[in-house]
Amino acid sequence: MTTLIDGHVHQPDCVLLVVELPAHRLAEPGEFTRRAFLNGRIDLAQAEAVIDLIEATSAAGARQAALQLKGTLSREIGRLRSELLLILSALEASIEFPEEDLDVPSPGELLAQTGSLIADLNGLLRTFERGRALREGVCTVIAGKPNVGKSTLFNRLLDAERAIVTPLPGTTRDCIEESLVIKGVPLRLADTAGLRDASDLIEKAGVRITNRMLDQADLTLLVIDGSAGLDTSDEELCNRLREKKVIVACNKADLPCMISLETIRAFLPESPIVSVSALRGTGIEALKEAVTGAVLSNGAAVTSHTVISTLRHARALEQALEALKNAERGLRDKIPPEFVASDLQLAAQHV
Repeated sequence: MTTLIDGHVHQPDCVLLVVELPAHRLAEPGEFTRRAFLNGRIDLAQAEAVIDLIEATSAAGARQAALQLKGTLSREIGRLRSELLLILSALEASIEFPEEDLDVPSPGELLAQTGSLIADLNGLLRTFERGRALREGVCTVIAGKPNVGKSTLFNRLLDAERAIVTPLPGTTRDCIEESLVIKGVPLRLADTAGLRDASDLIEKAGVRITNRMLDQADLTLLVIDGSAGLDTSDEELCNRLREKKVIVACNKADLPCMISLETIRAFLPESPIVSVSALRGTGIEALKEAVTGAVLSNGAAVTSHTVISTLRHARALEQALEALKNAERGLRDKIPPEFVASDLQLAAQHV
Protein backbone atom coordinates (compact mmCIF):
# COMPACT_ATOMS: atom_id res chain seq x y z
CA MET A 1 0.00 0.00 0.00
CA THR A 2 1.40 3.41 -0.94
CA THR A 3 0.60 6.77 0.67
CA LEU A 4 1.14 10.39 -0.39
CA ILE A 5 2.82 12.53 2.31
CA ASP A 6 3.96 16.15 1.60
CA GLY A 7 3.82 15.45 -2.08
CA HIS A 8 6.04 12.40 -1.86
CA VAL A 9 5.07 8.77 -2.39
CA HIS A 10 5.94 6.53 0.52
CA GLN A 11 6.12 2.68 0.41
CA PRO A 12 5.80 1.16 3.92
CA ASP A 13 8.25 -1.54 4.95
CA CYS A 14 5.50 -3.78 6.37
CA VAL A 15 1.77 -3.89 6.78
CA LEU A 16 0.08 -4.84 10.04
CA LEU A 17 -3.02 -6.91 9.48
CA VAL A 18 -5.43 -7.54 12.34
CA VAL A 19 -7.25 -10.85 11.99
CA GLU A 20 -9.96 -11.90 14.43
CA LEU A 21 -9.44 -15.57 15.28
CA PRO A 22 -12.23 -17.83 16.55
CA ALA A 23 -12.37 -18.42 20.30
CA HIS A 24 -10.32 -21.34 21.63
CA ARG A 25 -10.90 -23.56 24.66
CA LEU A 26 -9.33 -26.51 26.39
CA ALA A 27 -10.59 -29.91 25.31
CA GLU A 28 -12.84 -31.65 27.79
CA PRO A 29 -11.82 -35.05 29.21
CA GLY A 30 -12.40 -37.73 26.59
CA GLU A 31 -13.39 -35.22 23.91
CA PHE A 32 -10.91 -36.42 21.28
CA THR A 33 -11.98 -40.02 21.83
CA ARG A 34 -15.63 -39.00 21.53
CA ARG A 35 -14.97 -37.10 18.31
CA ALA A 36 -13.03 -40.03 16.89
CA PHE A 37 -15.96 -42.34 17.67
CA LEU A 38 -18.59 -39.97 16.27
CA ASN A 39 -16.55 -39.47 13.09
CA GLY A 40 -16.13 -43.21 12.56
CA ARG A 41 -12.39 -43.32 13.19
CA ILE A 42 -12.81 -45.86 16.01
CA ASP A 43 -15.69 -48.08 17.10
CA LEU A 44 -17.27 -48.44 20.54
CA ALA A 45 -14.99 -51.31 21.62
CA GLN A 46 -11.92 -49.21 20.77
CA ALA A 47 -13.36 -46.19 22.58
CA GLU A 48 -13.89 -48.32 25.68
CA ALA A 49 -10.30 -49.54 25.38
CA VAL A 50 -9.01 -45.96 25.78
CA ILE A 51 -10.30 -45.67 29.34
CA ASP A 52 -9.19 -49.25 30.06
CA LEU A 53 -5.67 -48.29 28.99
CA ILE A 54 -5.70 -45.18 31.18
CA GLU A 55 -6.99 -47.07 34.22
CA ALA A 56 -4.91 -50.24 33.78
CA THR A 57 -3.26 -51.32 37.03
CA SER A 58 -0.86 -53.88 35.53
CA ALA A 59 1.32 -54.26 32.47
CA ALA A 60 -0.78 -57.21 31.29
CA GLY A 61 -3.96 -55.14 31.60
CA ALA A 62 -2.38 -52.29 29.66
CA ARG A 63 -1.27 -54.66 26.88
CA GLN A 64 -4.76 -56.10 26.67
CA ALA A 65 -6.32 -52.62 26.39
CA ALA A 66 -3.76 -51.57 23.78
CA LEU A 67 -4.61 -54.59 21.62
CA GLN A 68 -8.31 -53.77 21.81
CA LEU A 69 -7.53 -50.16 20.95
CA LYS A 70 -5.72 -51.41 17.84
CA GLY A 71 -8.92 -53.19 16.82
CA THR A 72 -8.12 -56.88 17.46
CA LEU A 73 -11.49 -57.53 19.11
CA SER A 74 -13.36 -55.45 16.53
CA ARG A 75 -11.79 -57.39 13.65
CA GLU A 76 -12.63 -60.74 15.24
CA ILE A 77 -16.23 -59.70 15.86
CA GLY A 78 -16.41 -58.41 12.28
CA ARG A 79 -15.19 -61.76 10.97
CA LEU A 80 -17.77 -63.67 13.01
CA ARG A 81 -20.53 -61.32 11.86
CA SER A 82 -19.51 -61.72 8.20
CA GLU A 83 -19.64 -65.51 8.48
CA LEU A 84 -23.03 -65.32 10.18
CA LEU A 85 -24.43 -63.06 7.46
CA LEU A 86 -23.15 -65.41 4.75
CA ILE A 87 -25.07 -68.29 6.35
CA LEU A 88 -28.16 -66.11 6.71
CA SER A 89 -28.03 -64.82 3.12
CA ALA A 90 -27.66 -68.35 1.73
CA LEU A 91 -30.65 -69.53 3.74
CA GLU A 92 -32.78 -66.52 2.77
CA ALA A 93 -31.86 -66.99 -0.89
CA SER A 94 -33.13 -70.55 -0.78
CA ILE A 95 -36.36 -69.30 0.81
CA GLU A 96 -36.97 -66.39 -1.58
CA PHE A 97 -35.96 -68.12 -4.82
CA PRO A 98 -36.78 -71.81 -4.44
CA GLU A 99 -37.24 -72.30 -8.20
CA GLU A 100 -33.96 -70.69 -9.18
CA ASP A 101 -30.87 -72.78 -9.76
CA LEU A 102 -28.81 -70.99 -7.13
CA ASP A 103 -25.49 -72.22 -5.85
CA VAL A 104 -26.43 -72.28 -2.15
CA PRO A 105 -25.02 -74.58 0.53
CA SER A 106 -26.94 -77.74 1.34
CA PRO A 107 -28.65 -78.08 4.76
CA GLY A 108 -25.74 -80.25 5.89
CA GLU A 109 -23.22 -77.59 4.88
CA LEU A 110 -25.24 -74.87 6.63
CA LEU A 111 -25.32 -77.03 9.75
CA ALA A 112 -21.53 -77.47 9.65
CA GLN A 113 -20.98 -73.74 9.16
CA THR A 114 -23.30 -72.89 12.05
CA GLY A 115 -21.51 -75.40 14.30
CA SER A 116 -18.14 -73.86 13.44
CA LEU A 117 -19.47 -70.40 14.28
CA ILE A 118 -20.81 -71.66 17.61
CA ALA A 119 -17.39 -73.10 18.45
CA ASP A 120 -15.71 -69.76 17.67
CA LEU A 121 -18.18 -67.86 19.88
CA ASN A 122 -17.66 -70.33 22.70
CA GLY A 123 -13.90 -69.87 22.44
CA LEU A 124 -14.23 -66.11 22.61
CA LEU A 125 -16.55 -66.28 25.61
CA ARG A 126 -14.05 -68.46 27.47
CA THR A 127 -11.63 -65.51 27.47
CA PHE A 128 -14.02 -63.34 29.49
CA GLU A 129 -12.88 -64.40 32.95
CA ARG A 130 -9.24 -63.71 32.12
CA GLY A 131 -10.05 -60.45 30.35
CA ARG A 132 -12.21 -59.16 33.19
CA ALA A 133 -9.55 -60.14 35.74
CA LEU A 134 -6.88 -58.11 33.92
CA ARG A 135 -9.25 -55.20 33.43
CA GLU A 136 -10.94 -54.91 36.83
CA GLY A 137 -8.76 -56.91 39.20
CA VAL A 138 -9.70 -60.16 40.91
CA CYS A 139 -11.75 -59.86 44.09
CA THR A 140 -9.67 -62.11 46.36
CA VAL A 141 -10.80 -62.77 49.93
CA ILE A 142 -8.59 -64.20 52.66
CA ALA A 143 -10.86 -66.24 54.93
CA GLY A 144 -10.64 -68.72 57.78
CA LYS A 145 -11.39 -69.12 61.45
CA PRO A 146 -9.72 -66.75 63.97
CA ASN A 147 -6.01 -66.90 64.73
CA VAL A 148 -4.95 -68.99 61.71
CA GLY A 149 -2.69 -66.23 60.31
CA LYS A 150 -4.96 -64.44 57.83
CA SER A 151 -3.69 -60.94 58.64
CA THR A 152 -0.07 -62.12 58.69
CA LEU A 153 -0.57 -63.60 55.21
CA PHE A 154 -2.28 -60.39 54.08
CA ASN A 155 0.71 -58.33 55.20
CA ARG A 156 3.15 -60.81 53.66
CA LEU A 157 1.47 -60.63 50.26
CA LEU A 158 1.41 -56.83 50.40
CA ASP A 159 4.98 -56.73 51.76
CA ALA A 160 3.74 -54.14 54.24
CA GLU A 161 2.30 -54.03 57.76
CA ARG A 162 -1.19 -53.06 56.66
CA ALA A 163 -3.25 -55.18 59.08
CA ILE A 164 -2.81 -55.35 62.84
CA VAL A 165 -1.45 -58.72 63.98
CA THR A 166 -1.66 -59.98 67.58
CA PRO A 167 -1.76 -63.43 69.19
CA LEU A 168 -5.33 -62.71 70.32
CA PRO A 169 -8.11 -64.37 68.27
CA GLY A 170 -10.56 -61.91 66.72
CA THR A 171 -8.15 -59.00 66.32
CA THR A 172 -9.47 -58.24 62.84
CA ARG A 173 -13.02 -56.92 63.19
CA ASP A 174 -13.55 -55.22 59.84
CA CYS A 175 -12.67 -55.95 56.23
CA ILE A 176 -9.40 -54.38 55.06
CA GLU A 177 -8.90 -54.07 51.30
CA GLU A 178 -5.80 -53.27 49.26
CA SER A 179 -4.83 -53.56 45.61
CA LEU A 180 -1.71 -55.33 44.40
CA VAL A 181 -0.33 -57.08 41.33
CA ILE A 182 0.90 -60.66 41.56
CA LYS A 183 2.88 -61.86 38.55
CA GLY A 184 1.01 -59.52 36.23
CA VAL A 185 -2.46 -60.21 37.65
CA PRO A 186 -4.15 -57.30 39.49
CA LEU A 187 -5.88 -58.34 42.72
CA ARG A 188 -8.28 -56.58 45.07
CA LEU A 189 -7.17 -58.36 48.22
CA ALA A 190 -9.38 -58.39 51.32
CA ASP A 191 -8.44 -59.44 54.85
CA THR A 192 -11.56 -60.45 56.76
CA ALA A 193 -12.67 -61.20 60.30
CA GLY A 194 -12.36 -64.78 61.48
CA LEU A 195 -15.48 -66.90 61.02
CA ARG A 196 -16.89 -68.18 64.29
CA ASP A 197 -19.88 -67.67 66.59
CA ALA A 198 -19.25 -64.05 67.52
CA SER A 199 -19.49 -62.97 71.12
CA ASP A 200 -20.14 -59.23 70.76
CA LEU A 201 -21.90 -56.84 68.40
CA ILE A 202 -18.73 -55.55 66.68
CA GLU A 203 -17.42 -59.02 65.94
CA LYS A 204 -20.86 -60.11 64.71
CA ALA A 205 -20.83 -57.22 62.27
CA GLY A 206 -17.37 -58.26 61.07
CA VAL A 207 -18.54 -61.84 60.51
CA ARG A 208 -21.52 -60.58 58.48
CA ILE A 209 -19.16 -58.57 56.29
CA THR A 210 -16.94 -61.63 55.83
CA ASN A 211 -19.89 -63.74 54.74
CA ARG A 212 -20.94 -61.07 52.25
CA MET A 213 -17.41 -60.82 50.87
CA LEU A 214 -17.24 -64.60 50.43
CA ASP A 215 -20.41 -64.51 48.35
CA GLN A 216 -18.91 -61.81 46.09
CA ALA A 217 -15.38 -63.21 45.84
CA ASP A 218 -13.85 -64.28 42.54
CA LEU A 219 -11.17 -66.18 44.45
CA THR A 220 -10.90 -67.25 48.10
CA LEU A 221 -7.64 -67.88 49.93
CA LEU A 222 -8.76 -70.27 52.64
CA VAL A 223 -6.22 -70.20 55.48
CA ILE A 224 -5.99 -73.31 57.66
CA ASP A 225 -3.71 -73.75 60.67
CA GLY A 226 -1.58 -76.72 59.71
CA SER A 227 -0.18 -77.00 63.22
CA ALA A 228 -3.63 -77.61 64.73
CA GLY A 229 -5.49 -79.81 62.26
CA LEU A 230 -9.05 -79.49 60.98
CA ASP A 231 -11.90 -78.87 63.35
CA THR A 232 -15.64 -78.51 62.83
CA SER A 233 -15.34 -74.81 61.86
CA ASP A 234 -12.77 -75.62 59.15
CA GLU A 235 -14.90 -78.45 57.79
CA GLU A 236 -18.03 -76.27 57.64
CA LEU A 237 -16.13 -73.55 55.79
CA CYS A 238 -14.66 -76.10 53.35
CA ASN A 239 -18.13 -77.45 52.60
CA ARG A 240 -19.46 -73.94 52.09
CA LEU A 241 -16.71 -73.11 49.58
CA ARG A 242 -16.90 -76.39 47.68
CA GLU A 243 -18.51 -74.76 44.60
CA LYS A 244 -16.28 -71.66 44.67
CA LYS A 245 -12.80 -71.04 43.27
CA VAL A 246 -10.55 -71.67 46.27
CA ILE A 247 -6.85 -71.95 47.05
CA VAL A 248 -6.05 -73.53 50.41
CA ALA A 249 -3.11 -71.97 52.27
CA CYS A 250 -2.04 -74.49 54.90
CA ASN A 251 -0.32 -72.01 57.19
CA LYS A 252 2.26 -72.25 60.00
CA ALA A 253 4.54 -74.60 58.07
CA ASP A 254 7.33 -73.46 60.43
CA LEU A 255 5.62 -75.51 63.17
CA PRO A 256 5.16 -79.29 63.35
CA CYS A 257 2.46 -80.34 60.88
CA MET A 258 -0.62 -81.86 62.48
CA ILE A 259 -2.77 -82.20 59.37
CA SER A 260 -2.71 -84.36 56.26
CA LEU A 261 -3.16 -82.62 52.93
CA GLU A 262 -5.30 -85.55 51.85
CA THR A 263 -7.72 -84.68 54.62
CA ILE A 264 -8.14 -81.20 53.15
CA ARG A 265 -8.35 -82.60 49.63
CA ALA A 266 -11.28 -84.78 50.67
CA PHE A 267 -13.31 -81.61 51.28
CA LEU A 268 -11.97 -79.51 48.36
CA PRO A 269 -10.79 -81.99 45.71
CA GLU A 270 -10.47 -79.37 42.94
CA SER A 271 -8.62 -76.73 44.95
CA PRO A 272 -4.82 -76.28 44.99
CA ILE A 273 -3.26 -76.71 48.44
CA VAL A 274 -0.08 -74.80 49.29
CA SER A 275 1.92 -75.15 52.49
CA VAL A 276 3.10 -71.73 53.65
CA SER A 277 4.53 -69.94 56.64
CA ALA A 278 3.14 -66.42 56.54
CA LEU A 279 5.38 -65.55 59.48
CA ARG A 280 8.63 -66.75 57.86
CA GLY A 281 7.68 -66.12 54.24
CA THR A 282 8.18 -69.68 53.04
CA GLY A 283 5.85 -71.01 50.35
CA ILE A 284 4.68 -67.52 49.37
CA GLU A 285 6.05 -67.78 45.83
CA ALA A 286 4.25 -71.10 45.35
CA LEU A 287 1.06 -69.47 46.63
CA LYS A 288 1.44 -66.64 44.12
CA GLU A 289 1.89 -69.16 41.31
CA ALA A 290 -1.30 -70.89 42.43
CA VAL A 291 -3.16 -67.57 42.41
CA THR A 292 -2.15 -66.68 38.85
CA GLY A 293 -2.86 -70.23 37.71
CA ALA A 294 -6.35 -70.14 39.18
CA VAL A 295 -7.13 -66.75 37.65
CA LEU A 296 -5.80 -67.50 34.17
CA SER A 297 -6.78 -71.17 33.95
CA ASN A 298 -9.84 -70.64 31.74
CA GLY A 299 -7.84 -68.63 29.23
CA ALA A 300 -4.63 -70.62 29.36
CA ALA A 301 -5.38 -72.54 26.19
CA VAL A 302 -6.24 -69.41 24.22
CA THR A 303 -3.43 -68.47 21.86
CA SER A 304 -5.19 -65.55 20.17
CA HIS A 305 -4.68 -61.99 21.40
CA THR A 306 -8.45 -61.45 21.10
CA VAL A 307 -9.98 -61.24 24.57
CA ILE A 308 -13.31 -59.88 25.77
CA SER A 309 -13.13 -57.98 29.02
CA THR A 310 -16.46 -56.22 29.61
CA LEU A 311 -19.80 -57.58 30.75
CA ARG A 312 -21.48 -55.82 27.82
CA HIS A 313 -19.43 -57.83 25.33
CA ALA A 314 -20.05 -61.08 27.21
CA ARG A 315 -23.82 -60.56 27.45
CA ALA A 316 -24.11 -59.72 23.74
CA LEU A 317 -22.12 -62.79 22.71
CA GLU A 318 -24.12 -65.02 25.06
CA GLN A 319 -27.36 -63.85 23.42
CA ALA A 320 -25.91 -64.39 19.96
CA LEU A 321 -24.72 -67.85 20.98
CA GLU A 322 -28.14 -68.84 22.32
CA ALA A 323 -29.81 -67.75 19.07
CA LEU A 324 -27.22 -69.66 17.02
CA LYS A 325 -27.82 -72.81 19.04
CA ASN A 326 -31.54 -72.50 18.35
CA ALA A 327 -30.76 -72.15 14.65
CA GLU A 328 -28.51 -75.22 14.79
CA ARG A 329 -31.27 -77.25 16.42
CA GLY A 330 -33.69 -76.05 13.77
CA LEU A 331 -31.38 -77.12 10.94
CA ARG A 332 -30.83 -80.50 12.58
CA ASP A 333 -34.56 -81.04 13.18
CA LYS A 334 -35.39 -79.82 9.65
CA ILE A 335 -37.94 -77.24 10.78
CA PRO A 336 -39.15 -74.66 8.20
CA PRO A 337 -36.18 -72.50 7.13
CA GLU A 338 -38.07 -69.29 7.92
CA PHE A 339 -37.80 -70.07 11.64
CA VAL A 340 -34.09 -70.84 11.32
CA ALA A 341 -33.57 -67.56 9.48
CA SER A 342 -35.36 -65.73 12.29
CA ASP A 343 -32.91 -67.18 14.82
CA LEU A 344 -29.95 -66.23 12.63
CA GLN A 345 -31.29 -62.67 12.31
CA LEU A 346 -31.56 -62.46 16.09
CA ALA A 347 -27.96 -63.67 16.45
CA ALA A 348 -26.80 -61.05 13.94
CA GLN A 349 -28.38 -58.30 16.06
CA HIS A 350 -26.07 -59.16 18.96
CA VAL A 351 -22.77 -59.69 17.13
